[in-house]
Amino acid sequence: AVRNGSDEGSRAVTAIIGTWRESELLIKIGRRIAAARIDAGMTQQDLANRACIHRSSVANLERGNQEMAITRLALLAHILGLELTDLVG
Repeated sequence: AVRNGSDEGSRAVTAIIGTWRESELLIKIGRRIAAARIDAGMTQQDLANRACIHRSSVANLERGNQEMAITRLALLAHILGLELTDLVG
């Protein structure tokens, strides 16, 4: 996530793990979110409403096309009845 108009953190992550690995991680997290949402019998809109985000954000997360703050991921995990480590571990 970009804070205060700076993408310094994102560049640091890319430098450490490389763009391809970052993309892999986002896809892995997205698949886990989608699976947990489906297991919970929720639509993307249901999850979005409970997390106070747009449905398109849920769709982008599930496809691995969007980064999200760790606090928001923790909220999604809680809503889905998971631990944060279940999503990112």
